[in-house]
Amino acid sequence: MPFYGGAPRAHPKSFGRLRDKQKDIFYCARGTSLRAAIARLNPVLRGWRQYFRLDERKGVFEELDIHIR
Repeated sequence: MPFYGGAPRAHPKSFGRLRDKQKDIFYCARGTSLRAAIARLNPVLRGWRQYFRLDERKGVFEELDIHIR
């Protein structure tokens, strides 16, 4: 059975939810070290990237990188 419809793509709502999670992490990380904030952020980003790993659009992940920086 062939695979129709192409690779799954990240919906803009997914980006919104990810940004909300990032805001929560960064807000809760106030007063702590950068290392602790990164430690809390890494599992979220890894999970999101793993879920959308088949999305081949380059701009999606560049935008995410810019937002995090």
